[in-house]
Amino acid sequence: LWEGLLEGFLTPADFMNLGLRLLEVEPNELVLQRLLAYLEETYWRFLEEGTMENAGERLEAILLTRIEGAKTRTEKALFFQVFRSIATSQEAIERLISLWEGSSEIVGLELGEMERIDLAFELALRGVPEGREMLLRELEQQEDQERRQRIEFLIPSVSSSLEERRKFFQSLADEENRVYETWVLEGLRNLHHPLRAVESADLLEPGLELLLEIERTGSIFFPKRWLDSLFWGHRSPEAAATVKHFLEKEPSYP
Repeated sequence: LWEGLLEGFLTPADFMNLGLRLLEVEPNELVLQRLLAYLEETYWRFLEEGTMENAGERLEAILLTRIEGAKTRTEKALFFQVFRSIATSQEAIERLISLWEGSSEIVGLELGEMERIDLAFELALRGVPEGREMLLRELEQQEDQERRQRIEFLIPSVSSSLEERRKFFQSLADEENRVYETWVLEGLRNLHHPLRAVESADLLEPGLELLLEIERTGSIFFPKRWLDSLFWGHRSPEAAATVKHFLEKEPSYP
């Protein structure tokens, strides 16, 4: 079915409907992992905006039901990670805030340190007023130096300030700021998250212009991963035109 979707033989809405029906009943964890990855990508990249809200609410509800019914922490964590990623309704966002604050809990799934940090980043991406404060509180509580550095590095990439996010992107042109490639890719994905894609569309061309420098200074897989992070939230004709224009003006690009 996934191949059919990519080839255009199945509409994203039909795939989502079939996937949601399977999600309600599928018992096998490996199949669930694959299914959830497909549903998450379909939701963010392929559904038309007019159908996203209804599909998102259905997906949120099914995930919550499966979290509550899961028998192992592993299964609960699997469903929760996707719920956290696709949560866009006000009710779901408020649920995530209450989990981070500790005023509610998921029985059998105590949030670890890294899960709390990732949750705070997701909430900041959604523009919740207290998002930055959440991240600063996580930063304060960190004793591990590398985790502190990661949070400090990534906070500007989820800022509600467009200017601050642009400064973060500009900082990536400095090779010294690309030492931790994983952090760079996380930050770039934050900038180009689907919820921020419209505001980040004009960063596509500068991101492409940095690619040869990325290849020259980074690991062998860094250029491909850079492109994946740069493109992942974009699906507009305007974004596609930007890439085509870049390739047209750089006919000898490797």
